[in-house]
Amino acid sequence: MPLLLGALADRYGLSDGALGQLNAAFIAATMITGLSAPYWVPRFDWRVTNYLAIAGAVAALVLGTGATTIAALLILFAALGLFLGALLPTSFAALGETRFPNRSYATGVTMQSILAAVANIGISVVLIPYWGVSGILLGLALMIASGAIAIRRHPRGGVAPPAPASDYSTPRGHLLTRAALPAMLTLLAIALVIGGIQGYWAFVERIGVGHGLAAEAIAATLSLCALASIVNSAVVAWIGDRVHALAIIVAGTAIVNLSFFLLTFSGIVPFVASNILFASAFGLLVPSYWAVLKRVDATDRLFVAGPAAASAGAVAVSLVAGTVIGAGGYIGLTIFDGALTMAAALLAIVAGAAMNRARMRDEREGGEQPA
Repeated sequence: MPLLLGALADRYGLSDGALGQLNAAFIAATMITGLSAPYWVPRFDWRVTNYLAIAGAVAALVLGTGATTIAALLILFAALGLFLGALLPTSFAALGETRFPNRSYATGVTMQSILAAVANIGISVVLIPYWGVSGILLGLALMIASGAIAIRRHPRGGVAPPAPASDYSTPRGHLLTRAALPAMLTLLAIALVIGGIQGYWAFVERIGVGHGLAAEAIAATLSLCALASIVNSAVVAWIGDRVHALAIIVAGTAIVNLSFFLLTFSGIVPFVASNILFASAFGLLVPSYWAVLKRVDATDRLFVAGPAAASAGAVAVSLVAGTVIGAGGYIGLTIFDGALTMAAALLAIVAGAAMNRARMRDEREGGEQPA
């Protein structure tokens, strides 16, 4: 996304505000699909849904090569987000149903990072120099289309129809109860942390230009970021349940804010070091937040809304990013994004504490019942 937005800015002379709107259109569309996920994921065939979503995304990208106005670009990004947004909840649900969800989520982030590293190299070295924006769009279409090969190995459905329940320990299916509070707090935390991450990442290419880096140097940095994310996601997958996910969240939050601090220094070295740390924190934070959400979700349905919550936070930050940059520059943006990640960590800790208190209360009440 950063390279695509940067290429669009160079070709059409788009402002930071316009880039934020394009990013917001994409994320808002994914959110629209994701918000309804707790209701359609248990009912729809996941394979059919994924095939249709891939076909729609590829068609949008191919048609997008003819876009020449900001309105057409907004339609392109919205359509792409709508179709790709349908892929997220089913994949998220499938990973959550595995025996070790945190390992599965971390492995998923690792694979995404590997693909991102390959895509960054291909886009910067081949597509942008020779084919420009159209080459990026067609290259992305080919990559997305290749995902159809794996769909036949995807589960058809993983979440059983909800059953009624009366207490905290078995409230499966009830979304508006006290039992759902920890999951809702975690969803809000996910919205904040992804908003903070996406709010920076959408402008990383522009920030690199502001540091005086050439396009090739920025692309190389992004590839290093992908590798750093791969390593840390793999570490989370290896750790599994050995370290509590909340501890990893605290560590990742500290690292991401350190990375933002390094951007206060000019030059290529602080920029590269900052982004490697940022990507390392991303590899730690994302699978850990997914694991916390799965753990605290007593309804067993709200966890599939995780991608929608992430989209909500990202679109909100994208809409205000231009204003934040206008008021405080890119340093102001990193301060804002850092504050969001810290607020998210605090909410995750509160959600975990609420879950533990509820479980202790249920165990205590269960022990007081007559035999």
